[in-house]
Amino acid sequence: MHYQPKVTGAIEWLDPVRNRMSVLGQTIQLMQDTTYGNTIQPRNIEGFNVGDVISASGVAASDNVIRVSRIELELNAQSEVAGTINYLDANAQTFYLNELLVDYAPALFDVELKPGQRVVVHGNLEDNTFHAARITFNTDYRRLGGIPWLEFRGYVTDLQDGSFNLDGVPVLLSEKTQFIGGVRQDLDSNDQVRARGYFDKNFVVQAETLEYITAPAMQSFARITDIERSFEFGYIGAATVGDFTYWIRPDTRLIGDRENRIRFEDLRIGDAVYVSAFSADDKLIASSFAVDNRETFIKSVDIEGGVYAVDYQEKQFFIFSRRIQTSDETEFSEMGEALTQEEFYRTMIGRSVRVRGPIEEGVLIAKTAQVSGNSFFNGFNMPGPTPSHTYWGMTGFVPMYWPPPPYY
Repeated sequence: MHYQPKVTGAIEWLDPVRNRMSVLGQTIQLMQDTTYGNTIQPRNIEGFNVGDVISASGVAASDNVIRVSRIELELNAQSEVAGTINYLDANAQTFYLNELLVDYAPALFDVELKPGQRVVVHGNLEDNTFHAARITFNTDYRRLGGIPWLEFRGYVTDLQDGSFNLDGVPVLLSEKTQFIGGVRQDLDSNDQVRARGYFDKNFVVQAETLEYITAPAMQSFARITDIERSFEFGYIGAATVGDFTYWIRPDTRLIGDRENRIRFEDLRIGDAVYVSAFSADDKLIASSFAVDNRETFIKSVDIEGGVYAVDYQEKQFFIFSRRIQTSDETEFSEMGEALTQEEFYRTMIGRSVRVRGPIEEGVLIAKTAQVSGNSFFNGFNMPGPTPSHTYWGMTGFVPMYWPPPPYY
């Protein structure tokens, strides 16, 4: 495994509606399967403040936004940022890493700097300029050239004629490439994929397999009520959390209370867990399980999924058996654009919605409610009650359910 944080530094701004922040000129997107350091409470954007020093790892799509796989608070870490050199000015001895202006005049380095070069810059930020003390090249994928079999995961960029980049690593498809989860014609820019293969003499990955990765469509928090070993091909087990069973695969990330990697056998009935999952083959597939048995989790949770049992008059709906209550104080949006409460209820029917807020007596009180681009209903039949009647509200005829579904 080759690991390198994308950025370590102080948070410059926070966008709670879009779950984004900026660190050293790099825009960071918190995802549904982002894992959080144990000192971050709650495990979402509300666990951060402007000025906090964090370390984040992940991959960027063509928009250069870092989709975070792991984020943690740092106390004494030196600031650093990884990226690709742009707008190099040899006379002024400066270049840019996305929006960050880097002064490399005082830096120590032993390789020629050039546009397109991938670097890790260590230093400090002063007067909106990052003064580099040291520049290293340990993210250069060519250092992995002696390994006969490699796996890279990331977002497709620079797609053309069967070749593309994964976070700066060139990948080439061939007639022998085996596709998993889709076909070659499905491949598009910003798809998240896993490429397995080997380097040729030009340090291009010859892809033997290409797997499409389904982005998590929901996240929830509850206690494990049942665990069972699976003998079905492709799965190692299943765990029931709240009212739903999540299937666990060998690549599901399992994180323990002490931020350590754990095995399926380490899960226990009664553990409180954050689950990120997607739907496939009429199953909920867990992309990550993060155990958190502390009592502070009730401050705020983050959940996303398909909405049902919408009641505009009471300003509430359900996601995965959790009752969601909104109010005039809730911040409503769609893909970062603000919505009124009326627009939100009109837009969210049949869509996936991401909600964040505290839980009071089993009800999630929404501080933010965002209509997202995920299509959770594809490939999964949502269990739940059946409609008994409709009523006329500001959104037109809206299905109502009675009795309402249970919530935990």
